[in-house]
Amino acid sequence: MGITEPNENDVLCGKSLSIRAHEGNKKFLKLIHDLSKDYEAAPNGNKVSVVNRVMDAIVENGNGRFLQKKNKGDDTSWVELEKVKALGKIAQAFRDLRAEGDKNNRRLAISSDGGAAVKTPRIKQARRTPKASAAAAAASPARATPRGKKFRQESSTTTTTPAGGRSYSTISQLERALNMNDRSGTPMDRLKRIKRVLLGNNNDDRERSVPDNLSVVDQVAELANILAKTVGGGGTIRDDEDEDEDEDEDEDED
Repeated sequence: MGITEPNENDVLCGKSLSIRAHEGNKKFLKLIHDLSKDYEAAPNGNKVSVVNRVMDAIVENGNGRFLQKKNKGDDTSWVELEKVKALGKIAQAFRDLRAEGDKNNRRLAISSDGGAAVKTPRIKQARRTPKASAAAAAASPARATPRGKKFRQESSTTTTTPAGGRSYSTISQLERALNMNDRSGTPMDRLKRIKRVLLGNNNDDRERSVPDNLSVVDQVAELANILAKTVGGGGTIRDDEDEDEDEDEDEDED
């Protein structure tokens, strides 16, 4: 049957805070510190004698044991380590103390000017993103800005500005310029009505014809150029900028 309650002189195996805080583990670490110089000074063949001194101080003179938890199912009792394993634990404790001392010595090494050497943390440099060339930017086609199911109808081509100083880049602007009040239906329906008003039935005139298979943006651009040429000589344009402001900004695409 296992040991259910370790005593204050027992040394517990493990690395948890509760095990480190156990009274027997504190005594064990003090012994390791006290005998560490003897352990390091002893030749390799004689280091075992220092290990046995710790063993005797814990087991023979201290009425303690080296214990390890079972952790098998619901059984959380302790069992005593074999002597060979206990001696190995003691030797490992000496080696751990030596490694910790070497690490601290490196950290607190004295520099040539008498001050403590301090490592300067390296600061990661942010990667620089190469700027796009002007030619690449110019070659990129303009994209419509998505706004849910709506977007601004922006032309990827330059429209002609008439003498009045106005350009037409949306369906609503074309409708207002042509004094059209019917703005119902899809963008394609509205474009067809604009073409009937602006072009009439003259489908044979290639210069003034805008095919239906073009995109909405391209049709708006073509019609805007034709309208700009038509009113370039001083045609009248309606000035109702505040009307249907939201429609100027966003057109539904079918």
